Amino acid sequence: MRYWLSIGDGKSYGPYTIDELRPLAETGRLDAASMLCVEGGAQWRLAGDVLLSEKVLGFPPLTDRVALGAQLRINLMWSILSTLCCCLPLGIGAIMSASRVNALLNAGDLEGATRERASYRMWMIATVALGLVCNVAPLFWIPSGLIPTL
Repeated sequence: MRYWLSIGDGKSYGPYTIDELRPLAETGRLDAASMLCVEGGAQWRLAGDVLLSEKVLGFPPLTDRVALGAQLRINLMWSILSTLCCCLPLGIGAIMSASRVNALLNAGDLEGATRERASYRMWMIATVALGLVCNVAPLFWIPSGLIPTL
């Protein structure tokens, strides 16, 4: 049996056999919320209803993917605040990385978003750490006599 696929962009792709749909499901382009139509048919149905009920492909449950996406989503406010208050050059990297995470989530690439989230965390830690060293540490050096006062 062959299926036409719609992933929410208003276009139809295919027709695909089950073996051709497997790599799409593994990479996350086809999930339980995608729409499928049997070749020659007129009714579009959720891929989860069509394929999961037939035990053809194993998707993670849609609610799990949505919950994971919500956990990975990044509020840009923290990146912007760390840029303004801590370290401008590293903060710009954090903002760019946060934007990439959200873009990957919007595209449905949970694996890519997970990898980019680790990069975002590294940028944020570096931004805050360098900001603390450069902005807070001198406050302790002046009273201790490490930095002469005028």
